[in-house]
Amino acid sequence: MKGKSRLNDWDRSKEDLINELEELRRQVVLLRNLQGSEKEQMCCQILDGEGRIVDVNKAWIDLLGFNRSDVSGREFREYIAPGYDDLFSSQFLCPVVVGENSDVELEMLHRDGSRLNVLLSGTRVSDNDGNFIGIYCILYDITGRKRVEEVLRAERRRLYSVLDELPAIIYLQAPDYTIPFANRLFREQHGNPEGRYCYEVIHGLSAPCEECPTFLPFKTQKPQVWETVSRSGRIYQIYNYPFCDIDGSPLVLDLGIDITDHKMAEEMVLAAYHRFQDIIDFLPDATLVIDGESRVIAWNRAMEDMTGIKKEEMLGRSDYAYAVPFYGESRPMLIDLVDTEGIEPESLYCLIEKKGNLLHTETYSEKVYSGRGAHISIIASGFFDSSGNKTGAIECIRDISRQKEAEEALRDAEEKYRTVVENANEAIFVVQDGIFKFGNTKAYNFAGYTKEEHLSRYLLDCIHPDDRQIMIERYTRRLKGEEMPSTHSYRVIDRAGDIRWINLCSIIISWEGRPAILSFASDITERRRAEEGLRESEEKYRTILSSIEDGYFEVNLSGTLTFINSSASIISGYSYQELIGANYRKFTSPEVIGRLFKVFNKIFKTGLSEKLFDWEIIKKDGSQGYLEASVSPIKNSEGKVCGFRSVARDVTERKRAEEQLRFLSLHDPLTGLYNRAYFEQEMSRLSGGRHHPVGIIMCDVDGLKLVNDTLGHEAGDRLLKGAAKAIKISFRSSDVVSRIGGDEFAILLPNSGRAEIESAVGRIREAVSDLNSANPDLPLSLSLGFSVSRKNMDLNFVFREADNNMYREKLHSSQSARSAIVMTLMKAMEARDFITEGHAERMQGLVAGLAKEMGLPEYRVTNMRLLAQFHDIGKVGIPDLILFKPGPLTEKEKNDMQRHCEIGHRIAQSLPDMASISDWILKHHEWWNGGGYPLGLKGEEIPLECRMLAITDAFDAMTSDRPYRRALSLEEALRELERNAGTQFDPQLVPVFIRLLEKSCWDMNN
Repeated sequence: MKGKSRLNDWDRSKEDLINELEELRRQVVLLRNLQGSEKEQMCCQILDGEGRIVDVNKAWIDLLGFNRSDVSGREFREYIAPGYDDLFSSQFLCPVVVGENSDVELEMLHRDGSRLNVLLSGTRVSDNDGNFIGIYCILYDITGRKRVEEVLRAERRRLYSVLDELPAIIYLQAPDYTIPFANRLFREQHGNPEGRYCYEVIHGLSAPCEECPTFLPFKTQKPQVWETVSRSGRIYQIYNYPFCDIDGSPLVLDLGIDITDHKMAEEMVLAAYHRFQDIIDFLPDATLVIDGESRVIAWNRAMEDMTGIKKEEMLGRSDYAYAVPFYGESRPMLIDLVDTEGIEPESLYCLIEKKGNLLHTETYSEKVYSGRGAHISIIASGFFDSSGNKTGAIECIRDISRQKEAEEALRDAEEKYRTVVENANEAIFVVQDGIFKFGNTKAYNFAGYTKEEHLSRYLLDCIHPDDRQIMIERYTRRLKGEEMPSTHSYRVIDRAGDIRWINLCSIIISWEGRPAILSFASDITERRRAEEGLRESEEKYRTILSSIEDGYFEVNLSGTLTFINSSASIISGYSYQELIGANYRKFTSPEVIGRLFKVFNKIFKTGLSEKLFDWEIIKKDGSQGYLEASVSPIKNSEGKVCGFRSVARDVTERKRAEEQLRFLSLHDPLTGLYNRAYFEQEMSRLSGGRHHPVGIIMCDVDGLKLVNDTLGHEAGDRLLKGAAKAIKISFRSSDVVSRIGGDEFAILLPNSGRAEIESAVGRIREAVSDLNSANPDLPLSLSLGFSVSRKNMDLNFVFREADNNMYREKLHSSQSARSAIVMTLMKAMEARDFITEGHAERMQGLVAGLAKEMGLPEYRVTNMRLLAQFHDIGKVGIPDLILFKPGPLTEKEKNDMQRHCEIGHRIAQSLPDMASISDWILKHHEWWNGGGYPLGLKGEEIPLECRMLAITDAFDAMTSDRPYRRALSLEEALRELERNAGTQFDPQLVPVFIRLLEKSCWDMNN
């Protein structure tokens, strides 16, 4: 790293800054590689089940400095640094003893007192019977790795410190668009962005950009350079570098440099550049000029003629793009070798002459002149500034093809020979005395060897051991001149050990005056694999068809089954033996045989498959099933249809589900009546006039909300089902009986006048009366209204008129219906007997006495009596399981029990006679200190009547037997009232109540 003072002087170019950042990044990578490549020595030890050392190896002794005699039989914990005992026992010893492999990092003590960081890995050792023998452990010294981690963390702090002081905008971006670090200049412009999203901080967006250039290095792992204009109008050149944190997590380093002034200078240079271009254009040789960054800045007309590429296509391109028209690839040219280090000229050109800064060479380019090719002479020279730094280079290229034609003619014959042999599709080689003497590129590449490795190698070394003997026999017989087939197949083994197949065609030739064998080898590996795959495919074909879940079968032209899989047998219920040889008509419904025949006949004539048609079948047990089938033709070698194959899926359950869905789409799921959608559909159908007159009856269930609120929705559903039953039995099958809302029913009666409608309404009322007689525990009350269409009257108007008539009746009957329901609830309350016998009478006497003792007027005393009688009416909506539970209630049961205040409040509100006490019923379980329910009122926020009732109710409950306890004595109950005064009870009312009881007791005693 350079000193910090260098950072205060911003006179470096952007290349200097980039190089320094690359150096920092290189140091971090080097340290991380050091961490990963640290050579760790393996030390071994054996422990018993208690953690005592049985044996150690020499590496263990060398690592910790102890002798084997010093440690044998001693506990391993003695060599662990303090604080690691529990970690060793819980995360290593115990898991390994029971058979779980475990690794744990510990600190161990060296004999000299120093500490070592180790990774301890252990495995349980058992005998043949699975009995525990001991623990085999390996210790890895990771002290160096720990130190490297510390160095890496320090290096990150140093890196961030350097980046913070650099006079450029720099920040790091994570893959999730957050910014874990930004330097001082960035923070001055955008504020502190750490932990925030880049698109939010920099662009003020709420989501990432569609194409984020900063994110590209994550994908490509290559630096990116691009320009952007800030909100202030300044131009910045942005450099994005793929970066890794010390833990290996990917980041992108973003560097922004203000290049506004540089851009202005470039515009000034542009005019001079155009004048320079005009001069280059008139040079007779093809001329190319590049700048200091190897970008093309001149490409004259002669160059366009030679390459066929226009100047406009090439100007500004770099990355050796100017070499492609000459060499077919991006690579350095002579122009790139001027005053350049790091590129070996010999790797590019055979011979280069150098005179000062002038370079000269000759070469052949097969790409120029539209692929005609040419020999060219190249001269290149550089441009340098006053400091001697290279700022660009120029290259002039001249066509010297005519000078080379004579030389090329001399080598033409040899080149043709080489071309034929080297470009042959087969491997060509010569074997003499069993050794390769010659081979083309295909020959030595085929086995994976270089040319040098291939020559002088024995042929049999490449042949599979199982084929060597037969090859030797054929080779010997061929040398003897015996008649032999020219082509044989062998297996060869390439350098990687893979087996390949070749077809080998060999003939006898003379090689350097002695007999040899010339061979032509073709790779047939893929063909052999395809043949083998075909055989395996045929074997798997039947296996796959037999194991698929869909039914599969084949029939001949007469419809006889020739093959079925197991699924087809399962679907039909017939065994394999019962189906093979039978005709498909055996399991086909008679009414669909004709349709199936047309399908098969169409396939026979067209030769095309028929996809997914329904096929009804009769199973062996007589039940009907449904198949979704596809049928395709089976063709013989001549392409004629000789049978059919079918894949059929059992969709019986799906068909039944579809029928159920169709029913549910038109019916109310609770009552089974038609739903509103069907009612409106029928009302539209009946509007045509052919069914005139049409009557509509509207029915509404009275008090349904009260029943739902008090007895629950199950009771409400029973009431609705009863209403549906009473309504449905009152009508003809041609009438449309529908549930069109929560508590509303509607009936359409086609061809029905007023007399028929009135008669139907009477039948409904009679059915309701019969239902209530049979089920007195939950009375049903219906409000009814009807209307009959007159000539040309819209049925929607008839519907509204019937609905209005129904609501007028509901206004008169709803209160009486609610009263009837409440009276039923009272009877249910008495039948359940959830209030202790005499409780209501005692409560009325106690609250009346306390009210008089308080001096309340008579009308309030009367209301108190009513409250005492009905305060717990809401418990009618509490299940018996909770109400009569002998033991303590659970938290959920308590919450359900506390709902009786709200239920009672709703019941009382529905009746005029009880509306005055509905608020007291809601609040009669509130506590003086605010700990009651349901509203949490406290003190005098609680009505006086509720505070008085709370004392009398608690007293009567304590002095009466309950399902969960025996009654308390009078003295115990009074002490309990005094103890809870100021918490549960009004502290001023408790003494008044006690005086009342003492007075009553005195009177009784007398």
